[in-house]
Order: sequence, then C-alpha cells, then structure tokens
Amino acid sequence: MIQTSRHNFSGRGVSRFCVLAFLLSALPVALRAAELSSRNLDAGWQFRAVANSDRTDVKEWHPAQVPGVVQTDLLNNKLIPDPFDKDNEFHLQWIGLADWEYQTSFQADAATLAHEHVDLIFDGLDTFADVYLNDQVILHADNILRHWRISA
Repeated sequence: MIQTSRHNFSGRGVSRFCVLAFLLSALPVALRAAELSSRNLDAGWQFRAVANSDRTDVKEWHPAQVPGVVQTDLLNNKLIPDPFDKDNEFHLQWIGLADWEYQTSFQADAATLAHEHVDLIFDGLDTFADVYLNDQVILHADNILRHWRISA
C-alpha cells in the first residue's frame, strides 16, 4: 500500500475579542492538518522459485494472489496437488525449503509524488524477506508479525 499525506494548514486569524478563542479554534485545524490517502498494491503480482528447487515449472513466473501464501499460489496455478489429499502434504515439504520471489509493478502519478510524505506499508511479509523498489533494497524484513512502513 502507498500512503501519502499532504499538510494543509489554513489557520484562522486571531480574534480581537479573545486570544483563548483563537487557541480553541486552532485545535481542529491542527487535527485536520494531515490529509491521508492510500492505494492498495494488491493486483498484478507474480511469483516464482529462485533457489532450492529443481522444478523448472516453478522457476517460471506465475500469477499470484496478494495477500496470500505461496502454497495457495502453487495450488491455484495447478503446480501442486491438493496438500490435504492422501499423503500429499509429505511430498510438498520442498515448498518451505525453496526461496520464492514475488513481483509487481505500479506507477506513482504526479499527484502522489507531490505529497510531502509517500510511504510504502507492508503487512504480513514472510519472516525473512528482502524488498526492492526500482532494483534498490529498501527493506530487510525479519519478523512476520511486524508492520513495516518505508518512506519512499
């Protein structure tokens, strides 16, 4: 998700009757100061195995569902059998040993880039994940339970 904020201070003049009235009227202005907007980046994802797998079919790019997990993406793309059928779960342990890569692309328009702050927010990244933006590492995640916010 991209989150942006624009500061918009439209302060009011000091009333000649009472300075206290100004202080009380300035409080709502300060609370409205940051206008937030957001955009979910949950469409157009692809995934593939990048290491620890001998299977060439999983090393090719396939459509992915984000948020989601690699096992569901493999199942949805008919790359693995149903893990709950017979002893398939035993035969699918290789999935947790492989390294997986997910990618998408998006455009940040001029209105987004004009904001004072633009953050990328990540929820539920795998325990260990490296995040790249335009081929530059922006995050080394190490905790699946954490919420990550990166200023872009």
